[in-house]
Amino acid sequence: MLSTGPRVLYYSRTVSYGWQFAVSEVYIGGPTGAERLRYVQAYAFPEHEPLDQVRQLGERYESARWEDDDALRRRIDDLRADMLQHYRDFLATLVARGRLTAADSQSLAQPAIDVRIVDARKDKSRLLPAIK
Repeated sequence: MLSTGPRVLYYSRTVSYGWQFAVSEVYIGGPTGAERLRYVQAYAFPEHEPLDQVRQLGERYESARWEDDDALRRRIDDLRADMLQHYRDFLATLVARGRLTAADSQSLAQPAIDVRIVDARKDKSRLLPAIK
């Protein structure tokens, strides 16, 4: 058990060896990013059910109709800015509720935002622009 706080989180580790065939396997499992966010939200906002704010902070799926390279880049920049704002608002609430120090909040203020694009265009003869 990793934690018994507002939500129980489990951590598992399995190690197995195949001595006969010289094969080994290690599996380490633990809470996902979304589970960790749900834990923090339950800690900071025990009165909120269901945990709807986590959806805005964790994973997010969006669709965009293809126009051109610049429009795609602008859309991605807008989505990143929106996710970052939700995240920073969440940190500010944790600080206001005494669940996080201002110094810790500052050290966490720039999360990694991973953008993955699934190209569903019919005509893929033109490559999508590079996304940073």
